[in-house]
Amino acid sequence: MALRREKVEPAAPLVSADDVLAAARRLPKQFRRIGVALEARPTDGAMLAEAVDLAAAHHAELVLLHVVEGVGGQWYGPQTGDLESRHDEEYMKALIERLTKDLEGQPVSAIRYAIGYGDMPNGLVRLVRSEGVDLLVVGGHGHKRLADLIHGDTIQSVRHGLTIPILAVRGEQPKPPG
Repeated sequence: MALRREKVEPAAPLVSADDVLAAARRLPKQFRRIGVALEARPTDGAMLAEAVDLAAAHHAELVLLHVVEGVGGQWYGPQTGDLESRHDEEYMKALIERLTKDLEGQPVSAIRYAIGYGDMPNGLVRLVRSEGVDLLVVGGHGHKRLADLIHGDTIQSVRHGLTIPILAVRGEQPKPPG
């Protein structure tokens, strides 16, 4: 029986918290254009709040994104002109108007919106790419098993269609005051 000397791997270099923080401070702000996928529902508030905070922290542009996924949006795209698409367009315009007033003096470089058409995952991926978004904030509803089969798993489909970071924010229903 032959004995071989055990190969000793060199220990990984130790890193200090100070070194990591110093390196993080030297890195430039990563995000220039932050997109937020809105559904025109009360749960949009949670995603919008996160996206606004991130845009301010990064002095980034904020792009509000929405996909009209009803029958008209899927068949006729931007030519649909149906009630859903008209409502969604007005909703986005009202958000832009209000955010522009509320964020005056904040370090958000610009605020705009873009509307896509078709099924949610593919439409959102197309919008994000065409708008040059480099961070996407989406809503995570916390569905479980059967609900994911019924409602679809949008985040997974979008995540597989994009190469940018995606922040999933749990979109809670706002509680009535009192």
